[in-house]
Amino acid sequence: MEWLKLHKGKIILLASLLGVVGFLIWVLWGGWSIDEIKTWISGWVDEIKSWPAYLFFLATAVLPLTGIPISPLFIVASIRFGVAWGIPFSLAAVAVNMVLAYWLSSKVLHGFLERLLRWGNYSIPRIKPEDASKWIVAVRFSGTPLVVQNYVLGLARAPFWPYLVYSVISQTFFVVGFVVFGESFVSGKMGTALIGLAVLAIAFIVFALLRKRYAQSKTKLPDTSVG
Repeated sequence: MEWLKLHKGKIILLASLLGVVGFLIWVLWGGWSIDEIKTWISGWVDEIKSWPAYLFFLATAVLPLTGIPISPLFIVASIRFGVAWGIPFSLAAVAVNMVLAYWLSSKVLHGFLERLLRWGNYSIPRIKPEDASKWIVAVRFSGTPLVVQNYVLGLARAPFWPYLVYSVISQTFFVVGFVVFGESFVSGKMGTALIGLAVLAIAFIVFALLRKRYAQSKTKLPDTSVG
C-alpha cells in the first residue's frame, strides 16, 4: 500500500499512456480511416464549441465536489476556449470548486461529517495557523483524489486563504498541461501537444518525488488532532 502511495504519479502517467495506446489499437483494429477519425473528432469539437460558457464553469466548479475527476473538464475547456482563455477559465473554476468544498466541509456538513468520523473512532485534526502551510502542502502531496484533499482540509479547519492559495498553485501545472495538450491535440498541432504532455509528466514526477521525500522525512508535523 505504501508503495502505491509513493509511486502513484508514475502509475497514473503509465495508465494514461496505456489508455492512449489502447485507444489507438482499438481504432486501428476497427478499421477506422484517418479521415473518419478526423470527422469524428471534428464533430465533437463543433458540438463542444456550441455549448454556453457558463455550463463549463458550473461543470468544472460543481461536478468534482461529487468525486468526478476534474482533469477531463480541463481538456473540454481547452476545446471550448483555446489555450489563452482556457487556462485562466479553468483556474478560476478550480478556485470556485475549492471554495465550495471548503464551505461544505468546514460549515454546512462539518457537524455531520464530524459525528460520522467519531462514530468510526476517527479523530478530527485541528490545524493551527502557524502550522497551516505544512499541513496544506502535506495533504496536497498525499496522492489522494483532489476532492478528498479539499474535504480533509476543510474538516481540519485549515485557514482559508493559505488553503486557497496553496491549493490553486498546486493545480496550476496540471491545468496548463491538460489545456495545452487538449487544444493542441484536437487542432492537429502534435508538437505543442507533446509540450503539454511534457508539462504533465514533469508535474507528476515532481509531485511523486516531493511525496516520496516527505514520506521518508524524519521531520514530523506537530500533533494537532483532538479526540
